[in-house]
Amino acid sequence: MSRVVVYRPGVMGAAVKPIVSIDGNAAGRCVAKGVFFVDVPKGRHIVSATTEVQRQTVVDTTNENTAYVRCGIGLGFFVGQPRLEVVPAQQGAAESADLSFTGSY
Repeated sequence: MSRVVVYRPGVMGAAVKPIVSIDGNAAGRCVAKGVFFVDVPKGRHIVSATTEVQRQTVVDTTNENTAYVRCGIGLGFFVGQPRLEVVPAQQGAAESADLSFTGSY
């Protein structure tokens, strides 16, 4: 097994909290200053979030124990749009260390 950590270090668009899915299954919410994780089988996984648009990224945990996905909210027409970015493990661990654990969905 491996772990996918999803975190949102910023507060821009704090009222927007899209549900984050991993491989089509709701996993948690992209909450400002929050972090959650999901244990998954090793391999490739699709991480997605939706507001007025759907964004997705692919994480590959084949050779990693932990993968980090930084979530953010960008400007949208009606509602802020989710942004998902896979970041290196050292960066993700440092950026998510002081965030509030939001638990599982």
